[in-house]
Amino acid sequence: VVDLKVLCESLLERYPFGVYIEEYIGGRDLSVLLLGNETVDALPIAEVGDTITCPAELVQHDKDVVRVVAQYAYEALGCRDWARLDLRLGTDKIPYVVGVDTSPNIIEDPVLKAIVGADGRGRPRLLEEVLQMAVERELEITRGQLKTLEEVEGDDLLGC
Repeated sequence: VVDLKVLCESLLERYPFGVYIEEYIGGRDLSVLLLGNETVDALPIAEVGDTITCPAELVQHDKDVVRVVAQYAYEALGCRDWARLDLRLGTDKIPYVVGVDTSPNIIEDPVLKAIVGADGRGRPRLLEEVLQMAVERELEITRGQLKTLEEVEGDDLLGC
């Protein structure tokens, strides 16, 4: 049995700028790819272990809870267009968000490949959808900054 206070003091002597200690959460490692801005959709959930299983073999209740938690985190963190969220479904059946990747590697990420494959849309279509969302979002921002013809005509553009 390790005395936590002694261990922390020893670590702080070794690493004077500080140490980060967190509780281990036992459970299953899951990844969810979310797409969208005003409406957010979750693609199939993947389970990551020695192999990647997608869709993950979860009871419907666990799938629903994981999706809700992932979507809440996505929105709370201000994610836009798409993001891959990594969660740990604890042995207590509570999903814990352990990572968020707002620009996942669509070419090399094996988890993302499995999710997109299970979803059936394929990488080219997924990329097209993500780009379309980004363009639409930027157009909305630009539209909000554009002036109407009446506003432009009323401006004293030359200072005359």
